Formats: sequence, structure tokens, C-alpha cells
Amino acid sequence: MDISLLPEEMRKKEEEERKRRVIFKQEPVALSAPPPQAPPPPPPRPVPASPPKLTPVLRPPAERPRPPAPVPPPSPKKNGNGNGKKTAPPPPKPALKTAPPRREAPILRVSLIPSEGAPGEAEGAGRRAVILAIILGILAVGLPTAVLRVLGRERALAIRDLEAEIMGLTSKTREVEQYLSAARDTERTVKSLAALIEGHRSLSAAFAAIERATLPEVSYLQLSTEGERGFSLQAAAPDFSDVARQIVAFRESPGVESAKIQSVAAQLAATGEVSAVSFSVSLILRPEAVKLSKD
Repeated sequence: MDISLLPEEMRKKEEEERKRRVIFKQEPVALSAPPPQAPPPPPPRPVPASPPKLTPVLRPPAERPRPPAPVPPPSPKKNGNGNGKKTAPPPPKPALKTAPPRREAPILRVSLIPSEGAPGEAEGAGRRAVILAIILGILAVGLPTAVLRVLGRERALAIRDLEAEIMGLTSKTREVEQYLSAARDTERTVKSLAALIEGHRSLSAAFAAIERATLPEVSYLQLSTEGERGFSLQAAAPDFSDVARQIVAFRESPGVESAKIQSVAAQLAATGEVSAVSFSVSLILRPEAVKLSKD
């Protein structure tokens, strides 16, 4: 069956075929990575703007209005008739109106240069200021110095007075110390003398008790004390019997508490006989025998 195609359908088919051909003819897409790009250039550094230049603007001086020119008086002229009569003056010309002066803003003008007017007054004021400053400086330095000097003198005088008082007290203290040392020495001497006297009394009483118990045949060679009531005697007798009788006499004496013989030695003559016997005995006296001299 023959199917006749319409021109529109044919045109559509041709367009589709044309699109297919174009699609097939396209180049394949590259899958590789894009080439490295160069880094962008750094931005330019900002240049600081230069400060604006200030140019002084000088204002022109204000234009002052000029006074109108004086009009000369009319001179008498002869008329055309020549009669010499005065004619009426011509009418005056209207004065030209000038623009009013511009008012400028007030400007404060300060001059750093001292004015040259009245130099004598400025110099006089400066001199007075310098003289006043010198006087104040002298007073500021001199017054404290004078006060310090006065205070230093008073302090020195007070220190001297105190030193004199201290010296006087020191001398008096030394005198008192000397008196005290002399009194102490005197006290020691008195105590020593009292002790000697007391010892002499005790010894005298002890000697008296020992002498009362001593036989006439016995003689003492040495006497030494042993404590308050102890005595050690070294004596000599003609023979041993006299030594024995002396020991018995010591023990039986009422003033002797105990008597102990320490040693006995015999001295032989050339013939061999006993010429003398020396012995030592230790005695302890009774308290009553020592205190007899105090009563």
C-alpha cells in the first residue's frame, strides 16, 4: 500500500536526520583534567593619598567708593546777543551710582612678633620680673638655710649641755663606785679580822684544853687543825711509857672527845738506848672546850 507522505512530515523527517548527523559528527569530550592556570597577579598596593595642598586665599582689599568729582561753578558767558547778561546754568548731571562696598567676614589676625611699641615698659616689666624671681630664689634658699643653722646651733648647745651632765654624772658615779669598792674592801678586811679573831679565840680555847691535858714530860713539835674541832699534834716524850700516859691523859680529859695515836718513832742513842720517842696523835675536842673563850 503506497502511503504518500505530506510535505510537513517529510520536512520533519529531514530535520531529524539532520540532527542525527550533527550529533554523530560531534567531537568526543576530553576527560583529562584542565591544564593548571597561572595564579592571578596580586592586587596593587594602595598608594596613600597625598594630603591636599592648601593654598592661602588672599582677599583683595575692599574697594572704597570714590567721592564724586567736584563740579566747578558756572562761569558767566555772553549770550548770543552779546549783551553780557548771565544765562541760566545748565542742569547738573546726575551722579553715577557706585556699587555699595562688599562686607567681608571678620578675620582674626594674630601676630607672633612682639609689638615694637612702648619698649621701655616691656623692658621694665621684664627687669622687675627677673629681680622678683631672684629675690624669691634667695628667700627660698636662704630662709631654710638660716632656720637649719639656728636649729643646728640650738641642737649643738643642747648636746653640749647633755654631754656636760653626762660627764658630771659619770664622775659622780666613779666616785660612788670608788667609795663602794673601799667600803667593800673594808668590809672584807673587817670580816677577815673577825674571822681571825674568832679563830684565835677558838684556837686559844683549844690550846687551853690541850695544855690542861698535856703531861709536863711531853713537848709539842707541830700543831695543825682539821676542821672546827679536829687537831693533829706531833710531840716528843722521853720514852714509850710517857707516850702511853699522854694518850691516856687525852682520853680522860673532859675537853677531849677522842684521841687516836697515828705514829710512834724512837730515837736511839749511840749506846743503843732510847733517847727520845716522837709520836703523832689526832684529837677531836668537845664543842664546850672550843666555846669556852666566847663565854
